[in-house]
Amino acid sequence: MNRLTLAATTIVLLTGVVGLCAPVRGAAAASGATRLDEEADRRSKLVVSGVGEVQRKPDFATITVGFEGQEATARAASAKAGAAIEAIGKAINALPLPGEKQIQTGSVDLSPVYDPQPVDSVGRPTGQPKLSGYRASSTMQIRTADAKSIGVIIDAATGAGANRIFGVSFGLKEALQAREEAIRLAAASAAAKAETLAGALRLKIDGVLTATTSDPDQGRFYGRNMTANMAQAEGGFSEAIEPGMVTVRAEVSVTYLISAKQ
Repeated sequence: MNRLTLAATTIVLLTGVVGLCAPVRGAAAASGATRLDEEADRRSKLVVSGVGEVQRKPDFATITVGFEGQEATARAASAKAGAAIEAIGKAINALPLPGEKQIQTGSVDLSPVYDPQPVDSVGRPTGQPKLSGYRASSTMQIRTADAKSIGVIIDAATGAGANRIFGVSFGLKEALQAREEAIRLAAASAAAKAETLAGALRLKIDGVLTATTSDPDQGRFYGRNMTANMAQAEGGFSEAIEPGMVTVRAEVSVTYLISAKQ
């Protein structure tokens, strides 16, 4: 009877996605690597990957607004941006919003602005750029647990002087449980694919050599970068923004030791 002989080989199966399902208990999900024996690096291996996704209703939102202005001097530009952000913060703090809210300054930027460099008829520069002023910008992030307050916060910010609206992101305060479930799903997906592939190739899985996890970008973003004038032209944000669901993803890559079935 013919036997299948394995050389030191690595078989790789591409990543797949497993959908929402009940939590899988007992799946290997820890990051890191485990060496089975000293000969592991010379044995045949099977590498598979799995992705797990779970969805949760977000329990907080972060709204990012800002101000940008230009003045003749750096001091005047900085003062203008600082005063605008202070006014925005006061307006939002004065809102009678339900639940807890957190306000913090985000980025602060100051940069010189130059007039277009003069050029001749064929586009070659004919002189040095001329400094025309300084542009200062600053952003503020407001975190709230009340989704119905998002539009009210944005309207208050633009009314107080915000001329940039960078959007809204949604998240989970306690994301650990969702992440663990996503890892279990990803590990179960990888294990199922390994069993299927090994069975189809008449191979035997002898154990796990390494298992690693990674966390892709999470969360859900709403909105776009827009000016206050654009927001007012579209009727403002007084109506509540629906947050939808936050997707938590985990990727697992597992290297199995394999041998031919006897």
